[in-house]
Amino acid sequence: MDLSDWFLTPSERGNTSTTIDLRNDARCAWTDGNHVDVLIDGASYFDHLLDAACELARGDLLALTDWQGDADDG
Repeated sequence: MDLSDWFLTPSERGNTSTTIDLRNDARCAWTDGNHVDVLIDGASYFDHLLDAACELARGDLLALTDWQGDADDG
């Protein structure tokens, strides 16, 4: 199965205002070969999020989706 079968095309997303598809040579919003750390505990998640946010540079993109915190998280 091709990875592109899992992701929406620009026309399928229906957002003509976005430029996310212009970020790489493949002209698609997603990339492969990314590093992922699975963080279950809220406290370790927020520690890693802060570290990653502090390393951002001009032109970088930080996107949070479906983010929900509880009062007892970190």
